Amino acid sequence: MDLGSAELDQLLSQAQRTVESMRSSRGPGSDARGRSGDGRVRAVAVSPGRLESLELDPRVMRMASADLAAQVVVAVNAALDDLAAQVPRVDGVDGQAVAHAGELAAAIADVREQSVRQMAAISQAITAAVQRVKEAM
Repeated sequence: MDLGSAELDQLLSQAQRTVESMRSSRGPGSDARGRSGDGRVRAVAVSPGRLESLELDPRVMRMASADLAAQVVVAVNAALDDLAAQVPRVDGVDGQAVAHAGELAAAIADVREQSVRQMAAISQAITAAVQRVKEAM
């Protein structure tokens, strides 16, 4: 497949729009919650898979440290699982890819900018070569 400058720019623009629609498919400020230890350990996760808060009921401080750590892991994993379940599939793309759409959008924008610069340099080189051929005639 041979792409010219306009076709490449159009393809990258379309990819960027797709990624942006993936990012916006999940509402801003959405969070997911997980609990363990009869609700005494509570975790809140936010996109893209970050822990926003961890609340410990004072009663859990009496637990053995290994037991408390296990309950924290359960609550955090439950929140992250809930978060992943909330992310919709977009055109066959799973939630993990949607969660990383921001990184992908930035990468596409970088590739687009770089390709525009490279195509401009190539165009200038071709123009200069054509000019030299004309002058040599």
